[in-house]
Amino acid sequence: MNMQGLGFRLYRFCLTIWMVILSAKAFPEKQCLVWCCRVRLNSWVIERSNGQIAENRVSTFSHRNVKQVAICQKFPPCKGSDNRRSFNMFSPELSDADFRRFSKLVYDKCGICLGGGKKELVRARLNKRLRETGIDNFKDYYRFLTKQDNGRELVKMVDAISTNVTSFFRQRTHFDFLRETVFPSVKESQNRIGSRRLLFWSAGCSTGQEPYSLAISFLEYFGRRNSHDLRILATDVSTNVLEQAQRGVYPAVCLKGIPQTILRKYFQRGYGSQSAKYRIKESVKKLILFKWLNLMEPFSFRHAFDLILCRNVMIYFDKNTRERLVGKFYNCLVDGGYLIVGGSESLAGSDHRFKYIRPSIYQK
Repeated sequence: MNMQGLGFRLYRFCLTIWMVILSAKAFPEKQCLVWCCRVRLNSWVIERSNGQIAENRVSTFSHRNVKQVAICQKFPPCKGSDNRRSFNMFSPELSDADFRRFSKLVYDKCGICLGGGKKELVRARLNKRLRETGIDNFKDYYRFLTKQDNGRELVKMVDAISTNVTSFFRQRTHFDFLRETVFPSVKESQNRIGSRRLLFWSAGCSTGQEPYSLAISFLEYFGRRNSHDLRILATDVSTNVLEQAQRGVYPAVCLKGIPQTILRKYFQRGYGSQSAKYRIKESVKKLILFKWLNLMEPFSFRHAFDLILCRNVMIYFDKNTRERLVGKFYNCLVDGGYLIVGGSESLAGSDHRFKYIRPSIYQK
């Protein structure tokens, strides 16, 4: 063996060890890291045992003249991982039977229908929960969910599979209706019989853009001196989005299309590293109460609402669930109160007592 060939092999050997060390730093939480790469020369297996590194030749196979290298490096468990099982770095499979169990659980608890086409979506989103809990398969995770008494993990599971898409003043025709019909009617009623507190409900408020848009629309029409006449309840089944909504901080990209006059009046821009973010001003936030609420559970409100927005929520429910929920909304409204659903939603074909006003808008 000539010196040049020996030097080249030594170079490759040292380079491989260095890459394994870097991998250990990048993935400290993994007890076993399996890393496969391709090289054009002979390959090595690096094993660590009791602090000693042994070098073994392994048989290789060729694919398009490229040979495989398999490197297996065992690492000690990371701190704080004693109570967790090691998690396979490859995503476990979600069987059809397990998917049906999760679908039934989500439907029973939240009313959300997960069709067969959602299987891969559910698998991908629940993988994070498996990593967080240290459970390495969906069957054991289901047992963990159903045996837990406090339901905290169930809430986190619903957070993981929920879809939360919203924006400020989404579906502007609804806010035009408020400005042109609902608010003038309220003002006329207040002038005739005196002022009273208005109660609005944003059911399925997501990250807060909808209730904040409601509050801003009210302030724009009535002025700040009447802000004490409105309270908005904003609810969602996801604790993650409620935390974001309560903070009321949004990147500038979420505020595109909002007039500068509105931005200056109701938003505060960040400074320095936060200059690309905006915070809702306190004059808007004080009108809103954010609460966790499962729409499938019984309501226990002490006062009826003048307006309920439940937009792009019922598309996840089947017909029977929608009808039950719409009936509950009807009982929660004052006479003449409004229910506004999503633009792609309709109560047509459902059994309800609402009066149709215009697409996606109904009145008690």
